[in-house]
Amino acid sequence: MKNRKIFIGMFVFLLLLGVAGCSGERSSSENIFSAGQYFVVLPESLEGRSVPSNSSGSSNMDSDGIFYKGDSEAGGITLHILPDDMSLHKQIFFEPMSSSKTERETFTLRETFDFSPLYPSEVVEADLSKLDTLCPSYAASLTMKDGSEQTRFYYVASNYHIYDLWFDLNFLSEEEAYKAAQSLFFGTNRADSPDGKHAVSFYDSGMEHLAYFWDLTGENPVMTESMPASGLLPDGVPDSPLWSPDSQKLAVGISNENIRSFTFLTGARPTGFHTGAGDLMKVFTDSGYSFDYELAADPEAELVPLEWGKDSESLKFSYAWTDSTGVRRSGTAWYSLADPRAPIKDIDEDPIQK
Repeated sequence: MKNRKIFIGMFVFLLLLGVAGCSGERSSSENIFSAGQYFVVLPESLEGRSVPSNSSGSSNMDSDGIFYKGDSEAGGITLHILPDDMSLHKQIFFEPMSSSKTERETFTLRETFDFSPLYPSEVVEADLSKLDTLCPSYAASLTMKDGSEQTRFYYVASNYHIYDLWFDLNFLSEEEAYKAAQSLFFGTNRADSPDGKHAVSFYDSGMEHLAYFWDLTGENPVMTESMPASGLLPDGVPDSPLWSPDSQKLAVGISNENIRSFTFLTGARPTGFHTGAGDLMKVFTDSGYSFDYELAADPEAELVPLEWGKDSESLKFSYAWTDSTGVRRSGTAWYSLADPRAPIKDIDEDPIQK
């Protein structure tokens, strides 16, 4: 980026994750170390052990790892969660700009990020290079005070998450280190498309949930796209991804403390159902349907995707909510992507349970 001024008080940017050479399904014979939202295939000579993450703000899923060869530490992986005061953001991602037009401190995005603030204190020499991937990913060759050498790989998973994968070259070759780094995979709830050409995984960045899309047609999966996974639902948590039969569209269940709903992440602009009762019914009324009841102020709505139609243009879903008299209502309907102005079709409401 050329001289784009960035004020530190503003939201910084969303960094895409895309690690070439990652696979979500591995052979059971491989030496896999898995913890939280990632896994890595280690050389057979190493043993991975989970340790609690030292990063402030890490979730229950997050943990670091130490890789042992015998009783010696031969490598590890650490999740660095950058502080909200933006101090590390300034050092790693940006460099100061001088400007006579404003007294405010301005910065420009570095062409090559600087991960030296994350280096071990024992480093005396470092050579950092950017990896040829779709995301900000770097390899650092480090020489330590005792003369030993390390190779470290830095992966920027989100605005605040940086994974630090390292290997001590006293215990394995540089080739083995790079091979392990290429196996690093991020995200949970992976789902492959019916044709086997695509996959999706989900990542909790600490600020929002992200969806990562992967191309599976090559020797190794390659990340092709990243997007917020919550659709129109604030603070929504994704689950149960459901690919269409043609492998071109994806419905994802989304829930927060008020509602369970769904959204479409491919094949349509992100959509879904809002939390409020009025907004919730609007999708139905816009489609020409009316009900002989009103929803409660807190309808405890559940809208769950069930199955795609054979044409891959419509999705059957179930709904359940509470009306203003306290009666629980439920039924099924179809959501048509071919008719975005009136997407709801074929409502079939269940009899009221007495």
